[in-house]
Amino acid sequence: MQERMNQKKEYRSVASIDELYDALRAAVPTYSRFVANGEMGNPYSLEDNETLPDSAWGIIIESGTRAVKDDRVINHSVTTTRDISVIVARNVYEISDSDGQINEEAKELLLDAQQIRDNFLNLAKFGVLKTGEEITYNGDNGVDFLQAGKFKGIFTKVDFTFELIETIN
Repeated sequence: MQERMNQKKEYRSVASIDELYDALRAAVPTYSRFVANGEMGNPYSLEDNETLPDSAWGIIIESGTRAVKDDRVINHSVTTTRDISVIVARNVYEISDSDGQINEEAKELLLDAQQIRDNFLNLAKFGVLKTGEEITYNGDNGVDFLQAGKFKGIFTKVDFTFELIETIN
Protein backbone atom coordinates (compact mmCIF):
# COMPACT_ATOMS: atom_id res chain seq x y z
CA MET A 1 0.00 0.00 0.00
CA GLN A 2 2.81 2.42 0.90
CA GLU A 3 4.47 1.69 -2.47
CA ARG A 4 1.27 2.66 -4.30
CA MET A 5 1.04 5.93 -2.38
CA ASN A 6 4.64 6.80 -3.25
CA GLN A 7 4.02 6.10 -6.93
CA LYS A 8 0.93 8.29 -6.93
CA LYS A 9 2.87 11.21 -5.43
CA GLU A 10 5.33 11.09 -8.33
CA TYR A 11 2.51 11.96 -10.76
CA ARG A 12 0.64 14.58 -8.73
CA SER A 13 1.43 17.55 -11.02
CA VAL A 14 0.64 17.20 -14.70
CA ALA A 15 0.27 19.22 -17.88
CA SER A 16 -3.14 19.27 -19.51
CA ILE A 17 -3.64 19.44 -23.27
CA ASP A 18 -4.75 23.08 -23.03
CA GLU A 19 -1.62 24.03 -21.04
CA LEU A 20 0.51 22.22 -23.60
CA TYR A 21 -1.23 23.85 -26.57
CA ASP A 22 -0.84 27.33 -25.05
CA ALA A 23 2.84 26.64 -24.31
CA LEU A 24 3.43 25.49 -27.88
CA ARG A 25 1.76 28.59 -29.32
CA ALA A 26 3.96 30.78 -27.12
CA ALA A 27 7.13 28.77 -27.83
CA VAL A 28 7.19 28.93 -31.64
CA PRO A 29 7.62 32.72 -31.88
CA THR A 30 9.85 32.71 -28.79
CA TYR A 31 12.27 30.05 -30.03
CA SER A 32 12.34 30.81 -33.76
CA ARG A 33 12.41 33.71 -36.18
CA PHE A 34 8.65 33.39 -36.68
CA VAL A 35 6.51 36.07 -35.05
CA ALA A 36 3.34 35.63 -32.99
CA ASN A 37 1.12 37.28 -35.63
CA GLY A 38 2.43 34.82 -38.24
CA GLU A 39 0.23 31.99 -36.97
CA MET A 40 -1.79 30.27 -39.71
CA GLY A 41 -5.55 30.42 -39.53
CA ASN A 42 -5.88 26.78 -40.62
CA PRO A 43 -2.75 24.65 -40.23
CA TYR A 44 -4.80 21.47 -40.83
CA SER A 45 -5.46 22.35 -44.48
CA LEU A 46 -2.75 24.70 -45.71
CA GLU A 47 -4.35 25.33 -49.11
CA ASP A 48 -7.51 26.65 -47.43
CA ASN A 49 -5.68 29.67 -45.99
CA GLU A 50 -6.61 32.62 -48.21
CA THR A 51 -3.76 34.70 -46.86
CA LEU A 52 -0.56 33.75 -45.11
CA PRO A 53 2.21 36.01 -43.81
CA ASP A 54 5.62 35.74 -45.46
CA SER A 55 6.76 33.58 -42.55
CA ALA A 56 3.85 31.50 -41.26
CA TRP A 57 3.55 28.77 -38.65
CA GLY A 58 0.88 26.59 -37.08
CA ILE A 59 0.26 23.84 -34.52
CA ILE A 60 -1.57 20.63 -35.42
CA ILE A 61 -2.95 18.45 -32.63
CA GLU A 62 -3.01 14.92 -34.00
CA SER A 63 -3.94 11.50 -32.67
CA GLY A 64 -3.65 10.43 -29.06
CA THR A 65 -3.43 6.91 -27.69
CA ARG A 66 -3.19 5.31 -24.30
CA ALA A 67 0.48 4.97 -23.43
CA VAL A 68 1.96 1.49 -23.01
CA LYS A 69 3.20 2.29 -19.51
CA ASP A 70 -0.24 3.57 -18.41
CA ASP A 71 -1.45 1.83 -15.24
CA ARG A 72 -4.54 3.57 -13.90
CA VAL A 73 -4.99 1.11 -11.03
CA ILE A 74 -1.68 1.96 -9.39
CA ASN A 75 -1.25 5.61 -10.38
CA HIS A 76 -4.89 6.81 -10.50
CA SER A 77 -3.97 8.56 -13.71
CA VAL A 78 -4.20 8.13 -17.45
CA THR A 79 -1.14 8.48 -19.63
CA THR A 80 -1.71 9.56 -23.23
CA THR A 81 0.81 9.79 -26.03
CA ARG A 82 -0.29 12.66 -28.29
CA ASP A 83 1.19 13.43 -31.71
CA ILE A 84 1.61 17.15 -32.33
CA SER A 85 3.16 18.84 -35.35
CA VAL A 86 4.54 22.31 -35.93
CA ILE A 87 4.29 23.61 -39.49
CA VAL A 88 6.60 26.41 -40.61
CA ALA A 89 6.36 28.07 -44.04
CA ARG A 90 8.17 30.78 -45.96
CA ASN A 91 6.86 32.80 -48.89
CA VAL A 92 9.13 32.53 -51.95
CA TYR A 93 6.86 33.98 -54.68
CA GLU A 94 9.37 36.63 -55.77
CA ILE A 95 12.41 34.38 -55.70
CA SER A 96 13.96 33.10 -58.89
CA ASP A 97 15.31 29.55 -58.77
CA SER A 98 18.00 30.36 -61.33
CA ASP A 99 20.36 31.75 -58.69
CA GLY A 100 19.78 29.10 -56.01
CA GLN A 101 17.75 31.34 -53.70
CA ILE A 102 15.07 28.68 -53.27
CA ASN A 103 17.69 26.34 -51.81
CA GLU A 104 18.88 29.09 -49.48
CA GLU A 105 15.30 29.63 -48.27
CA ALA A 106 14.86 25.86 -47.87
CA LYS A 107 18.03 25.75 -45.77
CA GLU A 108 16.76 28.63 -43.61
CA LEU A 109 13.40 26.88 -43.19
CA LEU A 110 15.12 23.69 -42.02
CA LEU A 111 17.30 25.71 -39.63
CA ASP A 112 14.11 27.21 -38.16
CA ALA A 113 12.67 23.70 -37.79
CA GLN A 114 15.90 22.58 -36.10
CA GLN A 115 15.77 25.54 -33.70
CA ILE A 116 12.17 24.69 -32.75
CA ARG A 117 13.14 21.02 -32.27
CA ASP A 118 16.15 21.84 -30.09
CA ASN A 119 14.21 24.26 -27.88
CA PHE A 120 11.24 21.93 -27.45
CA LEU A 121 13.58 19.11 -26.45
CA ASN A 122 15.32 21.34 -23.90
CA LEU A 123 12.85 20.63 -21.10
CA ALA A 124 14.34 23.26 -18.81
CA LYS A 125 13.65 25.90 -21.44
CA PHE A 126 10.29 24.54 -22.61
CA GLY A 127 9.15 23.96 -19.04
CA VAL A 128 5.51 22.86 -19.44
CA LEU A 129 5.98 19.11 -18.96
CA LYS A 130 5.76 17.73 -15.46
CA THR A 131 7.45 14.85 -13.64
CA GLY A 132 7.18 11.64 -15.64
CA GLU A 133 6.05 13.32 -18.87
CA GLU A 134 8.13 13.16 -22.04
CA ILE A 135 8.58 14.70 -25.48
CA THR A 136 9.96 12.79 -28.45
CA TYR A 137 11.12 14.27 -31.75
CA ASN A 138 9.85 12.08 -34.61
CA GLY A 139 11.39 13.92 -37.58
CA ASP A 140 10.16 16.25 -40.30
CA ASN A 141 8.72 15.86 -43.79
CA GLY A 142 11.51 17.70 -45.59
CA VAL A 143 10.70 20.75 -47.69
CA ASP A 144 7.50 20.83 -49.74
CA PHE A 145 5.98 23.43 -52.04
CA LEU A 146 2.77 25.23 -51.03
CA GLN A 147 0.46 27.52 -52.96
CA ALA A 148 -2.42 29.03 -51.00
CA GLY A 149 -4.12 32.16 -52.32
CA LYS A 150 -1.35 34.66 -53.07
CA PHE A 151 1.12 32.68 -50.97
CA LYS A 152 3.63 30.71 -53.03
CA GLY A 153 6.16 29.16 -50.74
CA ILE A 154 7.81 26.24 -49.05
CA PHE A 155 6.98 24.51 -45.80
CA THR A 156 8.03 21.72 -43.49
CA LYS A 157 6.16 19.88 -40.75
CA VAL A 158 8.10 19.01 -37.58
CA ASP A 159 6.60 16.03 -35.74
CA PHE A 160 6.67 15.37 -31.99
CA THR A 161 5.03 12.94 -29.59
CA PHE A 162 4.14 14.22 -26.14
CA GLU A 163 3.44 11.83 -23.30
CA LEU A 164 1.02 13.46 -20.88
CA ILE A 165 -0.13 12.14 -17.50
CA GLU A 166 -3.49 13.29 -16.18
CA THR A 167 -4.95 12.40 -12.80
CA ILE A 168 -8.27 10.62 -12.74
CA ASN A 169 -10.62 12.04 -10.11
